[in-house]
Amino acid sequence: MCCLLIFVLYAMCDIISIACLNCNGLREINKFEQVIGKLKTDVICLQETHWSEDIMVNIKKIWEDDIYVNHGNQRACGVAILIKRGGIYKVKQIYNDGKGRMLGIDFMFYNDLFRLVNIYAPNVEIERKGVFKQMKPLCTGNCIVVGDFNVWCTRLDVSRSANFKSDVSRKFLNDLMQSEDMADAWREENPFKKEFSRRQMVLGNLKQSRIDLCLVKKKILHYVKNVRYKFIGVSDHAAMTVKMGVNMEARGGGMWCLNSALLKEEAYRKSINGCIRGEMENSLFEENVCEWWEMMKGKIKKRSIRYSKQRNFMRKREMEGMGSMLEKEAEKIENNPEYTKEHFFRIKAEMEMYEKEKCEGAIVRSRAQYAVEGERCTKYFLNLEEKKQRKNYITELENEEGEKVTDYVEIIEVVESFYKKLFKKENVKQECVDEVLNTVSASLSDVERNKCEGDMSIEEIKEAIKQTKPNKSPGSDGLTHEFYKTFKEILAPILIRLFRSMEERSEVPESMGLGVIAILYKNKGSPLSLNNYRPLSLLNTDYKILTKVLANRIKGVVGSIISPNQAYSIPGRDITDTICTIRDVVDSMDKDGEGGLVLCMDLNKAFDRVEHGFMEQAMRKFGFGERILRWINLLYNNAKSCVKVNGVLTNPFPLERSVRQGCPLSAMLYSISVEPLATLVKRDGEIRGIPVPHGGLSLIHQYADDTTFTVRDMESIKRIMKHFETYGKASGAKINIEKSEIMSIGGVDMSGCDTTFKVTKECTMILGVNIGVNAKEARDATWTGILNKIKQVLSVWKLRELRLRGKVIVVNSLLLTKCNYVLGVVDLPVWVLNEMKEVLNNFLWGGKGVKISKDTLIAEYTEGGLKLIDLEVKRKAIRVKTMKKYLYDKVEYGWKGFMRDFLDKSSGCGEEGVFMALKKPMFENIPLFYQEVLSAWAEFLMDVRYECENINQILKQPIFLNPKIRMKGKMFYNRLYMKAGVRQVKDMAYEYVRG
Repeated sequence: MCCLLIFVLYAMCDIISIACLNCNGLREINKFEQVIGKLKTDVICLQETHWSEDIMVNIKKIWEDDIYVNHGNQRACGVAILIKRGGIYKVKQIYNDGKGRMLGIDFMFYNDLFRLVNIYAPNVEIERKGVFKQMKPLCTGNCIVVGDFNVWCTRLDVSRSANFKSDVSRKFLNDLMQSEDMADAWREENPFKKEFSRRQMVLGNLKQSRIDLCLVKKKILHYVKNVRYKFIGVSDHAAMTVKMGVNMEARGGGMWCLNSALLKEEAYRKSINGCIRGEMENSLFEENVCEWWEMMKGKIKKRSIRYSKQRNFMRKREMEGMGSMLEKEAEKIENNPEYTKEHFFRIKAEMEMYEKEKCEGAIVRSRAQYAVEGERCTKYFLNLEEKKQRKNYITELENEEGEKVTDYVEIIEVVESFYKKLFKKENVKQECVDEVLNTVSASLSDVERNKCEGDMSIEEIKEAIKQTKPNKSPGSDGLTHEFYKTFKEILAPILIRLFRSMEERSEVPESMGLGVIAILYKNKGSPLSLNNYRPLSLLNTDYKILTKVLANRIKGVVGSIISPNQAYSIPGRDITDTICTIRDVVDSMDKDGEGGLVLCMDLNKAFDRVEHGFMEQAMRKFGFGERILRWINLLYNNAKSCVKVNGVLTNPFPLERSVRQGCPLSAMLYSISVEPLATLVKRDGEIRGIPVPHGGLSLIHQYADDTTFTVRDMESIKRIMKHFETYGKASGAKINIEKSEIMSIGGVDMSGCDTTFKVTKECTMILGVNIGVNAKEARDATWTGILNKIKQVLSVWKLRELRLRGKVIVVNSLLLTKCNYVLGVVDLPVWVLNEMKEVLNNFLWGGKGVKISKDTLIAEYTEGGLKLIDLEVKRKAIRVKTMKKYLYDKVEYGWKGFMRDFLDKSSGCGEEGVFMALKKPMFENIPLFYQEVLSAWAEFLMDVRYECENINQILKQPIFLNPKIRMKGKMFYNRLYMKAGVRQVKDMAYEYVRG
């Protein structure tokens, strides 16, 4: 705890920074993003925003922390105060003049009450004096006033060529400062210096002045560390930055992370290469490669930091040199109006370009939600358009007793205690473990087992490095995926040696075993409860490479032991398989006259509660060999974690249970651990599941920790709960009753269950899709949610000045991809297509009418098009993909039985109906989703070429609507023959018997 207290005391000794900028109008969203990207301060005071209520919806989507506004109109005035979470607290608005000129707040900082006033004074002298009069009563207590005062306080605040005439507002302001005991903070620090905060070219003449000020009460002047002006290229005003605090220390520093931009520089690559090769000569490399690797990573970190500091120093010096040159050029222009201004604008443009690059780098490092990316709209930045996770600075929590905790140290202690307890193993009952695992019959074959047991190869390691996802936060050592990819050739042989040594010595390097848990609020439930936070393990990349090798081996065999009702992490299976089966089963229960019950079970902290002992025994039962089990035990028995909260790392604690979310192995280990629940339930003959056409039973459907049961009666639910209780005692699993739901189909009685589930009547959300008795209503509710999300995203993007090509990329990358998932499980009605068309046309053409035809937009670049995705064509492609899966995927998903039934009813030819280009009247009585499948398949079938391999295939071929059987280029169709049962070639052929 001592170490923790030192960390926290360091974090508590903090400063706050306040930025102030006259924006010259800030209605353009991309400009707003650029401004907040450059002003990285705790508080941002903006003047001349020109905002109105209609634009605030989009502003608040980008700035998710506190914001106080005082609107003027769309052409003038407007002030705003933006506050980042964690800088100041207990903020309260105390003044708003209602004219967009002045805004005041009170806040707490360093256990003291402060006041901040943001002012935008008028250009007209008498009006300016009036605003200063309104300001005077606010200047009490620990007051700070910042903003554009639009007046020169002294002769030093204006260029020589200006006419420094008398001004009644200046006199009033100076008298106010004297009577209220206030000072110009910048002038106090620079009594004789001339520096300007505004530059204008007026009729070819450069006008400069310092009118952006920071006035503070003299009694708190010692809090002000410095005031700086800096032109950032978005306004003719400089940004003024004020730093206040007791010292210059930073809040909890978090972890070092390699700047991957360094990897593009040859000098850096050469330096690291030389460092690694040099250290390979160290005798420790031969004696104990685990210890050597820890030392090596430390040296790489130190060298990277040193290189980065030198690089940044040189760049800063270049910028300072350009700034000095710009000042000299400005002075020359001021002294000689005839002096050429070309050099001034060239230097200014270079500085603006540098600032833009610096801003973009900061946005990438901070994973900002929005970035000014112009027309390129690269995939990385487009992905950032998705709704970002809420900022994870925690100001208050509830402890175990339910008491609210706000103290910085106590919050960290509550977090550490919660996760230490969560990841502490419980005493599972071995008799329950035996009962659960005795129901498991599936096992790996000898061939499959041996695939997981062999020696690791360099090729496997290189492939794992290749597969590791980029742009992911690294673990405690700070070395990114991009680092390993860059130095793959030299690191792969080292890693194979390291992994072999780990296996031989049963030893895991300390940093490799340590995971840093980042906790993210789920945006559901109270933020005071840690139960509503998702723990994500930030693991070192060397650990991920090792576990990726192991995961690739397990991935190749796991499909043979996990039943079709589980789709999570199993190669070839998809979440849509689970949803489609549940959808069809619910429809069947509604129509078969018996009805049933649908139980959507939510598991509490499912991944975090997996007991390692149970996981090992389950893997052994499924037939995994000793070597892969030793690897799993080695990695998990040595696992430790600490939690990162408010920039501080808690003390490390053992990870006695859980599968780490963020580890390449975790998904498959979880699926293996939860599979015995399915076998336990399915082995109970007294549980009444729902029959699936052509054999099979629908009972349990799993996707990760989402588990759905479909049964006939409440007695079956009772037995399921009894089995889950046994499974929970064996594995550590626990139901979250508050989030679990039950739905009755066909009026089936739901009374008599000891567990009080939440009851839903007509529809329930399963894996993001509405499933209900009324299929059309459920479908419409799903599509309405998708359309609302699309409109929400477009409401931000449409305010950007994108060209048509950029807009098309946005549509393809962000919007229509949102439809893919839903398209895989529900039909696409006409009203959705029409509304989607209207929304997209409005976005592409700004509501001014279509200027380029859809056929042109969807064409290839080489044909003059922009490759706009056609949603109708996309639907057909996904429907053909469904038919392909039906035909070629050997796994018998539940939905396949229903489709086989619908196909037979439509064609009368059983499975051979897939060779028929069916007409719409033939399948109009089956569910709309399958109507779309058969319609798309009929169109696709016209261009399919295939050969019959034997006589049986020929005899089974449909006679009618078969593209293979034509006369004069046309297919046959005779409804009477079909009705009479003459449908296939065999129905018209005589049987020949020898003799």
